[in-house]
Amino acid sequence: MKAQTEAIAAAQEKRRREIWQCEEEMDKMSRYANKAVAENRESDARFFLEKKAALAKRRDEISRQQNAAADYTSQAERLCSQAGRQLEEITARKDAVKAKMAAAHLMESIHHLTDSGAAGSMSAMEDTAQAALDRAEAMAELEGRTKDRDLEELMSRYDEEDGASFAQDTAGKQQI
Repeated sequence: MKAQTEAIAAAQEKRRREIWQCEEEMDKMSRYANKAVAENRESDARFFLEKKAALAKRRDEISRQQNAAADYTSQAERLCSQAGRQLEEITARKDAVKAKMAAAHLMESIHHLTDSGAAGSMSAMEDTAQAALDRAEAMAELEGRTKDRDLEELMSRYDEEDGASFAQDTAGKQQI
């Protein structure tokens, strides 16, 4: 559509040049007719005036064509502008539909997660994780107590051995 509008604009420019040329020729014919009248050559003056009248008809015809082309050009520009606005509107509507579809897919995914027992399985996973954490804490607590108890037993054994060896040392020293 834009190429057609440009072609019509070029044709309008050509018609303007033709109108200008016709007017130049009409002025020239008027000058020649005036010179012919001044020299008393009425037949030559009539000939130049007839040529001028033919050129005036041609100029008027070209002028009508130019006006029709100008009307067509303005109508084409208006239609082109309207088509551009409609295209922008359609593009905006398309983007809005895409956004709605994305939101719908998101909502569908969320709905699918909650309906398919994902919430229940999530709760089960949380319970399993909590149980594992509780188990690990209990094991750590037991190991801590065991280490403490082992340490206490080991220390008491050495205390006993120290006491026993102390007793043996004192008994051995007394026998000597």
